Amino acid sequence: MCTRWAIGLALALVLVVIWPGIMFTTGYIYSELFLKRWFYLSFGWLIVAAIFFIKRPIIEFLQDSSKVNQWESLVKRLFFIMRL
Repeated sequence: MCTRWAIGLALALVLVVIWPGIMFTTGYIYSELFLKRWFYLSFGWLIVAAIFFIKRPIIEFLQDSSKVNQWESLVKRLFFIMRL
């Protein structure tokens, strides 16, 4: 588990800090098209990460709840909340 965190942290550091830092400290004036594509790439990465962060806990919860049989109680609680 610790290895996954280290890989994730290293990848985030490279993609967020080091790579853009090297690109923009060269002194080269980048075109508007390049910056637009860089923005789209960054925004796409953000969307993929958000989907992952939202989906992963839900999937883990459903896997765990099927083992413990808590799914039925969750559904009952949700229907109770919706009736209020």
